[in-house]
Amino acid sequence: MMKKEDMSEEQNQSINEVSKLLLECVISIQRTVLQDWQALNMSMAQLKVLITLRFNGPTAISKLAEALGISHPTASQLVDRLVQVGFVERVESTTDRRFTLARLTSSGEQLAQNLWQGHLANLHAIAQLDEQDLIALRQGLRALNRITASSQTSPSTEGVQSV
Repeated sequence: MMKKEDMSEEQNQSINEVSKLLLECVISIQRTVLQDWQALNMSMAQLKVLITLRFNGPTAISKLAEALGISHPTASQLVDRLVQVGFVERVESTTDRRFTLARLTSSGEQLAQNLWQGHLANLHAIAQLDEQDLIALRQGLRALNRITASSQTSPSTEGVQSV
């Protein structure tokens, strides 16, 4: 991986522009679903639990905490709040009774599905790209995903404190 001091000014400007464009794109895509999400009266952390369970299925609280980068007690409290509003239920693991799993209820599944469908509807703007731009975008995103996936295992954030 290239260090920042090894980059030319032109490369720095290109990276800054790409970062800004990517952020603007994400914000634009999220803008319309944000209103739906805000109307739920749920915290962002609760939404993360909901979406994580939607994609991962029934999950042990410890694994949920790990996936979200939070403590086990925090994950447990978030699940408890979602249980109270009827979106999640706690069930005993069928393979190991020592574990309690968090699982979406049918209303939690429906809510997560509706939120995700609203998100996907915004992505259909991509269909307006011509073939050449679509190919370039796909190639660029694959490269970006490859690099970000490999950097997740490297200690690039060493010494950086999370907020």
